[in-house]
Amino acid sequence: MNLGFWGFQRYFYQQSLINPAGRANFVDMYVFGVAVFIWMVMEARRLRMRFIWLYPVAFLLIGISTFVPIFLINRQRALAAQEGGTVAGAMTGFDAIGLILSVLGVAALAVALLLQTWR
Repeated sequence: MNLGFWGFQRYFYQQSLINPAGRANFVDMYVFGVAVFIWMVMEARRLRMRFIWLYPVAFLLIGISTFVPIFLINRQRALAAQEGGTVAGAMTGFDAIGLILSVLGVAALAVALLLQTWR
């Protein structure tokens, strides 16, 4: 099944709405996503964070489990920058390596699961 990126997005949403349990989960995540998105926009404006528009794009294309942690990391860094003189939010080399390895591990798991479901 080679749907391409947009074809897979459409297929995923169609399959999410196929039965009552799927619809309930979809609506629950949608309502949660809207509430979190409103909070994120308000918080990002309060902290004068840049690239606010990236978060809804990530939510729609990738998912809520990706864009919320990224926002929280950037929010913490913005708070640390406003406080001044604190190392909170500053990444060391080991932090960056750990983050990269974690992201690669999760991405490999996601690809493996997707390939298994497409067979």
